[in-house]
Amino acid sequence: MAKQEEADKTKAYSERLQKTLVETQKIEAENKDNKINTNPVYRQKGEKK
Repeated sequence: MAKQEEADKTKAYSERLQKTLVETQKIEAENKDNKINTNPVYRQKGEKK
């Protein structure tokens, strides 16, 4: 029983990670579209790449 519980927890964790990854990729794609440079060095100088 304990092994099954552990497997369920691992699966749930894995699914959460996958969702987070998909969200991150969406945000990164949007940033690329908007040409937003998140590098603080460029931001300080007010430059846009």
